[in-house]
Amino acid sequence: MNHPDTARRGVIIGEIGMLLPVVGTLLLVTANFPLILLGLGIGAAIGFPLAFKTPMTAVPQLTALSHAFGA
Repeated sequence: MNHPDTARRGVIIGEIGMLLPVVGTLLLVTANFPLILLGLGIGAAIGFPLAFKTPMTAVPQLTALSHAFGA
């Protein structure tokens, strides 16, 4: 990830890697959709503002905080 092109490719691969289990979970017959939507809503309500307010120089700290909360 030393070059912008490979960094972008790595991010896209990571996004696809996260999309697969989410889609798999949603396709389960026993999936609890209200609970899943609640979790998505809470995560979006916290993460969306943080992503826009955080300067690029503080991304490592934001990532560490996110991982500390189990993201």
